Amino acid sequence: MSAFFQHARDRNVTAIDFNIAFTDAFLAEEIESPSPASGIPQITAESPGITWLVEPKRSTSVEHFSYTLVHKSRKKDLRSSTIYAFAHFVWGHSNQTMIFADLDGLVLFDPMTHTVAGNSGIGDFGLEGINSFLQDHSCGDVCNRIALDEVAPLIFDTSRNEEQEEQDNSPSPGDADSANGEGEDNVD
Repeated sequence: MSAFFQHARDRNVTAIDFNIAFTDAFLAEEIESPSPASGIPQITAESPGITWLVEPKRSTSVEHFSYTLVHKSRKKDLRSSTIYAFAHFVWGHSNQTMIFADLDGLVLFDPMTHTVAGNSGIGDFGLEGINSFLQDHSCGDVCNRIALDEVAPLIFDTSRNEEQEEQDNSPSPGDADSANGEGEDNVD
C-alpha cells in the first residue's frame, strides 16, 4: 500500500483516498483442545489443530469492491476508485505476477491473491484469476490520474514471464561447473 501511495505522491496526485489500509491481524493455532468453531472433534496426529486468521471485530455490513473472480469497477466515488487503482497498481508493481482479489471493507480485510504460479494460498486461481482481473478492470479517475495505463498496462506479457521462468530455472554463475558437467557431484 505504501508503494502505491508513494507512486501517487511522485506524480503529484493528491485526489486519492490516502486513508485506505489493511486491517491488523494475527494467526492463532489450536493445539490441544479444539474449539466448537473448528468443527473437529479432537486434535490428533492425523487431525492436527486448526489455524485461524484473527482480525478485529467489525460490522456485519461489508462493502465489496471486488470478489474472487469478479473485478468490475462498479462505483465511481473516490474510495472505490482508489481501491480499484490499488488493485491495478499491484499488477504492475509485482512485475505482472500477482493481483489482489476479494477486496472488502472500509479497512481492507481478508484479501486473496491470484499469482502466476497459483501457489499463494487458498483461493489463488492462478492465471484464471489474473485473466479475470485483466478482463474485468476498467480504469477510473484514480488510475488515469496516476497514469497506470502507462506504467502498468493491463496486458499479460507471456513472453516476459516465460523469459523470467527461464532465468529462474537456469543455473546461477556459481553453478557453472555443474552446468558444464565438471562438478564433483556429477553423476553419470
